Amino acid sequence: MAKPVVYFELGGKDLDAAGSFYASVFDWQITPMPDGSYASVNTGNGSLGGGLTGSDEPGTVISIEVDDIPATLAAIEGKGGSTVIPETVMPGIVTYAVFKDPAGNTLGLIKSGDPA
Repeated sequence: MAKPVVYFELGGKDLDAAGSFYASVFDWQITPMPDGSYASVNTGNGSLGGGLTGSDEPGTVISIEVDDIPATLAAIEGKGGSTVIPETVMPGIVTYAVFKDPAGNTLGLIKSGDPA
């Protein structure tokens, strides 16, 4: 069964400017986190959600939902990809990992179900 894309992140130096841009152009709801380093994005109508990250380099990361992150990372590495961030649990929020595909693209994995 195909694994769906379930989340995205957009990076850039000026988180406030990015949030303002996407809110005004696409009417997305932007919710900054208290520490100012991240903002959640609600794109509306039950569609794909995401986040804005405050980073030095712009970039886009899509995340794919899987049932077993360690097994998926092993398959990725077996096919020439590499693990960037191993399975990480943010209790009550998400279980995720980050990898690079053989072409050097950075993508995320999100575990199905509620995080521990």
